[in-house]
Amino acid sequence: MAESEWDVSVELRDDYYLVVIVLNKPITLQDAVAIWKKASEQLSELGMEHGFRKPLIISGRAPTWLYSYLTHKWAHVFPVIANFDPKQDGAVIVASHHPDYIEMDLLKVRL
Repeated sequence: MAESEWDVSVELRDDYYLVVIVLNKPITLQDAVAIWKKASEQLSELGMEHGFRKPLIISGRAPTWLYSYLTHKWAHVFPVIANFDPKQDGAVIVASHHPDYIEMDLLKVRL
């Protein structure tokens, strides 16, 4: 059985949404679009019940351009977008439309 090139999962935690990206091989630009679509579908299912009032944290080893693409696609859907960085012991806020969250601040979370 061939190993999938990538996977993405989404979950709603107490204070935030979490998108976890797993890449098993280098991805194509078309894979990036597919990753966004799959994660967006999962987020929509969660958001129908809860609304998108919580920050979104993106985690996983992936190319910078994929993180940039996902941030761009979701920046006006969620009040806050943050990228998890284990070296920072949390998620760095990279986009915010909420007065209580400042870009380049750190959300202290454990994944």
